[in-house]
Amino acid sequence: MSNPESHGVEDYLEAIYELQEEGERVVQARISRRLGVTRASVSEQVARLQKMRLVESNAMPGTGATIDPTLQPLKDFVAGETVELVRLLEDVELDTDAMRYFEEHALVPGARITIVDVGPDGTMSLAVGDTKSSLGPKLTDNLWVRPAIRKARAK
Repeated sequence: MSNPESHGVEDYLEAIYELQEEGERVVQARISRRLGVTRASVSEQVARLQKMRLVESNAMPGTGATIDPTLQPLKDFVAGETVELVRLLEDVELDTDAMRYFEEHALVPGARITIVDVGPDGTMSLAVGDTKSSLGPKLTDNLWVRPAIRKARAK
């Protein structure tokens, strides 16, 4: 990674513009890769650009954006609870193998996930309907959920 000071405002604006032109979501990881700087450097510079009113953020992850306070990482829940998957954090969105696994196991935003079991190492056994899966702590820390609203039973 190069020195963050070696990239000025113009470099960041150009990277953001190019990512948008290429149809990519503008996230810190992509800016970081494009410029060869750390995510922390990107976060600091994006905050400066926002203060200068050169860029706007729809809650760019990692820039001090607020996350819905009703959301928690999946790892904070226990066996027997049912949650709704709301958000995948940037780190996991860039992992194509993880994203493929999530899609194959119905772990997509809006899914109602039942936590079947939690192992001593934090590995969670999950169920989305009849689809079963297991995720380690690294992944369950990147899936943000809220307690599922209980469906009323028909009488």
